[in-house]
Amino acid sequence: MTSEAEVGKKWEISRYSIDDKDEWDSCVMNSTKKHFMFFRNYMDYHSDRFRDASFICRRKGKAVAAIPGTILKDGVWASHAGLTFGGILSDGSFGISETLALFNLLNEELKKLGACRVRYKPVPWIYSLKPSEEDLYVLFRLNAKLVARQISSAFVPGMQKMEERRIRCAKKAANQGVQIVESKDFNAFWVMLAECLASRHLVTPVHSAAELKLLADRFPQNIRLFVSMMMGKMVAGTLLFITDKVVHTQYLATSLDGRDCGALDLLISKLLREPWMANKFVDFGVSCEQGGLILNEGLVAQKEGFGGRGVAYDVYEYDL
Repeated sequence: MTSEAEVGKKWEISRYSIDDKDEWDSCVMNSTKKHFMFFRNYMDYHSDRFRDASFICRRKGKAVAAIPGTILKDGVWASHAGLTFGGILSDGSFGISETLALFNLLNEELKKLGACRVRYKPVPWIYSLKPSEEDLYVLFRLNAKLVARQISSAFVPGMQKMEERRIRCAKKAANQGVQIVESKDFNAFWVMLAECLASRHLVTPVHSAAELKLLADRFPQNIRLFVSMMMGKMVAGTLLFITDKVVHTQYLATSLDGRDCGALDLLISKLLREPWMANKFVDFGVSCEQGGLILNEGLVAQKEGFGGRGVAYDVYEYDL
């Protein structure tokens, strides 16, 4: 095991630049917390909204960790303000002492950058390819405070059954002729999604229709749209973010007609039986507002009805 002092001498950390793109993507590809949204072709799509302040750590000249981050006007460095979660992405070849030292190196660079506080959103455990929660221990050592905890709903198909009510709704949709297909019509889906979010939650989609199409074109194996069609009309849909370990329903939407006939229930039940879903967690996403202080009980009940159970999405902060 390498000591903290040894790491400080042999490792170096530097701010990410466009010239580091290949090295960065290689780090992400080999990370224990691999996720396509950490590749630069995803991260950089909204670089005009989030000032990038990512770092690469090298050991003996070889990149061993990528650290996505953004710097805000109030001096908060976040990992990552434009992503659901972030943190240190490594191949798992180093342990606690090295992670402690790496945080020390990062914190020194952040001070030089003018940051006064760190906001750290660790990758939820279901996305990790193997145990890799060294960063949570280091956050404890840094006296980091848990400032937000949202609850998501996830499960592995076959290990948890859908509620009987959801099954009945799916059968109703099937009896009314609802068909499940994969779609590229992101514009129609976005219109339905925007109407659904506005009427039920008073919010708008995080992504525009153009952004959804752009990202899906860049990551066709990872971002897929499945919809319920009835008499030629889209009545429900879900945009999936697919990784090695998790299928995440980034968006779920249904029209009034789709809600009446159970089109979303049929869509989810069909997808859960797809062979490529086997042995992956299905993550329905968070059902909270205000950092977890408010629980949307209707939304979480729907997700639990499909079989989902709680996974925490945490946010920590500490002063530099």
